[in-house]
Amino acid sequence: MKKILISDLDGTLLNSKHAIDEKNMESIKKWNLLNNVFVLATGRIYPAAKMYHDMLNLDTLLISSNGAVIHDKDGNIVKEHGIPFDIAKKIWDKNIELGNYVYIYSGHHIYGNGIDEIFKPYIDFHKKHGDKYKIVFHINDNFEEKDLDGKIHKIAFIHRGSKAQEEITEFTKKFSSINVFRSAPLLIDIVSKNASKGIALEEVIKYYKIKIENTGAIGDNENDISMIEKSQYGIVMGNANNHIKNKGDYVTTDNDNFGFTNGIEWLLKQTNNKDIIKD
Repeated sequence: MKKILISDLDGTLLNSKHAIDEKNMESIKKWNLLNNVFVLATGRIYPAAKMYHDMLNLDTLLISSNGAVIHDKDGNIVKEHGIPFDIAKKIWDKNIELGNYVYIYSGHHIYGNGIDEIFKPYIDFHKKHGDKYKIVFHINDNFEEKDLDGKIHKIAFIHRGSKAQEEITEFTKKFSSINVFRSAPLLIDIVSKNASKGIALEEVIKYYKIKIENTGAIGDNENDISMIEKSQYGIVMGNANNHIKNKGDYVTTDNDNFGFTNGIEWLLKQTNNKDIIKD
């Protein structure tokens, strides 16, 4: 019976150096040899996600911007959910008022009010990878709807203190059309209420005609909780916070100690596949 595994990228498949360990790559190949499906689900913008998708030679769907957009192997949009411009603009203005860095994800473009030290390596990294994985960055204190590259898939903001986080979190509660969650220690993400990795999981299994009892999901942060809880077999990385570990069926090792591969080994045993990972 065909099964599907949906995996987070940062903190899960990638180690702390943002690289994919060879052992993890081999595990994906062997998973696919069993006629299973492997899908990446990340908070990253599409070109950044696509680079790793190609690195793994995947021909499956690709979930980016925390489930707000799903592309097929040829880069066509299969599903997308946008944030209304007027809401995005209010959240943008509030973040600037509070002194936060804020970023709008739209198509292949990111619009920001400055370059935070968290984002600088990300920008420098993508400058090296040519047009195929190019992300267009716009740094300005304002943005206009006419400048967008399609729908607004995600808003990300970086806070440097609990007060700023509390204020913007409270501010966003007035908008019923968005989902708000943490994707990194200082990074909060906002997407449409119709978007999350869990909702994307449902959309992907419908596309592949796979039943929910044949699904697994693996991740490490708050933006992964929805897919971990909705899948039949939820795997949490050892580097996750304890409140996230409590959401899964199995806690594997951390991302610097082959937690991804160990998670696949556990999943294969639960689903009555022979253990093909260990040679």
